[in-house]
Amino acid sequence: MKKIISILLIFGSCIYVKAYDKIGLNIEVEQSFYHSYNNLFNRMYGNTYPTFIGISFSFKEKNIKILSGLRYYRKSGETIIIPSNLQISPDKLKLTNFSIPLHLYYRTKYKKLKPFVLGGFVFTTLKEEWEDISIVHKHNRIGYELGAGAEFYSRTNWLLSAGLIYSFFDLKSTNVYLESKSLNGLSLFIHFTYKIM
Repeated sequence: MKKIISILLIFGSCIYVKAYDKIGLNIEVEQSFYHSYNNLFNRMYGNTYPTFIGISFSFKEKNIKILSGLRYYRKSGETIIIPSNLQISPDKLKLTNFSIPLHLYYRTKYKKLKPFVLGGFVFTTLKEEWEDISIVHKHNRIGYELGAGAEFYSRTNWLLSAGLIYSFFDLKSTNVYLESKSLNGLSLFIHFTYKIM
């Protein structure tokens, strides 16, 4: 993960140095509500609430923005006992998720309300801990995301936006209970952008 972060920083620095007068630099903070379409995941963990912190480069003349950073959540859950009337206690679980999205935004030229569409890739690291039996599963995956939203409260140095992102993750595996299905899901997000320059 450190190598990927370093590559993204070098790539962003090169772009900015080459065209600093045409590119804006921003700090990005996002809070989202994520619902997986994997029923097994929902029964074990429920909905999750990822937090994102990153940077973006805005191409002023093209209404294009490139964004990347770190998305994180941690959630507790438990295994499912079937049938439920068995006198067996479920195992306690903890799931930790680190993701690095790389998104391309295209914004319209409307002044007050600026709709946008976005798409890109996301590198995800999942760590699942079975507390009662001391088993830890770690998995790295690359997925992709598509979304849309709107910038609705813009000021000189900052703005707010909101929207939806659909995430595509293939997490099929033969040795992990959770990964019997993919973790495709939908995120509803509120986003804060601070314009550095």
